Amino acid sequence: MKVLINTDNNHLIIGVGEITHPKIKNTYKVSIEDLPADFAYNYSSYSYIDDKFKIIIALDHSSEMQWQEMMLKKISVALASYESDKGIPEEYRDILSVSQLSEEEHFAILCDRKLLIEYIQQDDFPECGRPELNQVTIKL
Repeated sequence: MKVLINTDNNHLIIGVGEITHPKIKNTYKVSIEDLPADFAYNYSSYSYIDDKFKIIIALDHSSEMQWQEMMLKKISVALASYESDKGIPEEYRDILSVSQLSEEEHFAILCDRKLLIEYIQQDDFPECGRPELNQVTIKL
């Protein structure tokens, strides 16, 4: 199944389907399978150039910094709990442990911490896109 994508002279998507608008310069038939996942809700956030969708909303530098700081704080709390629990004698760990992290999850969170630190150090930050974090970190 195909859908009609209408763009203006800057390739910005300004409408979907059979519509009339004075700014429409091009209309394309695009397979539904090729649409971005959030297209139905955010089609005006995309341009369509050379048969490819491109996000056009610029990422806000300060909001990305806030997101990175929030994720690092969550990671710091989880790591501190994990390290603190290691000091509890084995016979009391089940009763007194706060952290539920396995050793593998602990390592995954350490890797994500490194990714988050490197994220804001990139030359093309924030346009480079957020790092892909482990599910353990996302659920913190």
